[in-house]
Amino acid sequence: QKGTGATEIAHQLSIARSTVYKILEDERAS
Repeated sequence: QKGTGATEIAHQLSIARSTVYKILEDERAS
């Protein structure tokens, strides 16, 4: 169960990171 939780957290973090990068790119573009 711990391993699954860690995988889930890592997945959410990667999503959050890609979202942040997208926001930063939008800021830079405008």
